Amino acid sequence: MECPYCGKEMTQGYLNNRQKPIQWIPDGKDPGFLNYMKAKDGVTLENEFNVIDGYNAEAHYCSECMLVIAPTEG
Repeated sequence: MECPYCGKEMTQGYLNNRQKPIQWIPDGKDPGFLNYMKAKDGVTLENEFNVIDGYNAEAHYCSECMLVIAPTEG
């Protein structure tokens, strides 16, 4: 994937969270109490779950811009 800011190739990888699906949550909003539920105002990233690693969301990193980009569900 090409970085939308500098045009250099981004490194493919993933974001990991063992407890809860990975989400973007607006500042000041509560992430919620239950581990398996999406936050009310959250945007869930495309997650895959496995018993050993937990939740993994595909992400690309640009070392030039220090930027991570990840697709969302839906």
